[in-house]
Amino acid sequence: MRRSPVLQDELQEFAHKYRDFITQAPTPIFEIDFRTRRFVSVNDYICQMLGYTRDELLSMDSADILVDESRERFQERVGQWMTGQPPDENVEYRVGAQDGREFCVLLHISHTTDPGGRPAGALVIAHDITEHKRLEDELRRERELLQAIYDTIPIMLTIYDPNIREIAINKHFERVTGWTRQDTDATHILDLVYPDAEYRAWVAEYMQSLEPGFRDLLMAAKDGTTIESSWANVALRDGRQVGIGLDVSELKREERRRARYTAVLEGINRILEQVVTAETDQAVADTCLAAALQVTGSKLGFVANAGPDGQLRDVAMGDVVSEASGAGRPPAEPAFHGMCGYVPGLRRGFYRNEPPADAESLGLPADHPPITCFLGVPVIHGEQPLGLLVVANREG
Repeated sequence: MRRSPVLQDELQEFAHKYRDFITQAPTPIFEIDFRTRRFVSVNDYICQMLGYTRDELLSMDSADILVDESRERFQERVGQWMTGQPPDENVEYRVGAQDGREFCVLLHISHTTDPGGRPAGALVIAHDITEHKRLEDELRRERELLQAIYDTIPIMLTIYDPNIREIAINKHFERVTGWTRQDTDATHILDLVYPDAEYRAWVAEYMQSLEPGFRDLLMAAKDGTTIESSWANVALRDGRQVGIGLDVSELKREERRRARYTAVLEGINRILEQVVTAETDQAVADTCLAAALQVTGSKLGFVANAGPDGQLRDVAMGDVVSEASGAGRPPAEPAFHGMCGYVPGLRRGFYRNEPPADAESLGLPADHPPITCFLGVPVIHGEQPLGLLVVANREG
């Protein structure tokens, strides 16, 4: 069948426009003959991109513009197509320009056949994704950096949704508390570190409030110990929230140690002042006992003098004991050996955490407040025991 002149002209015009489109397209387009591995056609953009003339590209092996692993991948894909195993239509390659620059390109490949239906080559449209890959690599590196910081920074971090349904913890959180991600997969982390329901609800309210600054919280470690911590919470742009926690256990211990040390110095200073100004031994003993109660945080106490018979007689007694019994034990009252039968002949202190259960306990007067724990320290001058200082019922 003969084509009409009009149709023939339209086909020629279409073919001309198609060739112009391919040639002037703002993206690399080329054809390859897989049997000769040569370029069949190349457009202007790929020539400008790689720095070769059209004639140079048409005389080259098409694999020569590929870099390292991309060249191997190209050989494998050509082999697949020539043996009747069509590879994926989209693939990434790295190509090299004449001046040494490298580009990452995504190729969309339309495989072609000869008139007999046998594999022949491909029409390829390339997309320069070099900048996209650079940004992807940069983002990956930033994520790796942030992950490394997240896992190694000596600060406890938690990331959670506003409803606190899911909480992610970092490695330092695991190191401090002993709770692992396997533990938190099985049990909500708040249930683990804040086992008391009322305290846990108070902590959750604080986490959601995003209240500025830090708040001290007591956390339960996996080994049963208590961790003194300080936490602040901030919001991210994506709606999630971050908890920032510091293990301040050692800092708190140091603060308490310094407070005790200061109290000891102040107590010693008061005692020295009393020694200089006091008119009676009773006044000195009262000052010593008051200082000992303050330094140790005890509720009860007494100072007893050792008589020639080796027995104890009260010199000073704490206010709580005095109020409970009506008055301090007068010196003329019969002497006693102590709550556990100890006498001032001791050369070092002794303590009991459950005095009533002690086998050597002598019991207490009927009007005496209960004793939950006590510490006794002998008062010695040279080699001679002079008496005993006892403090009791210290919390904790």
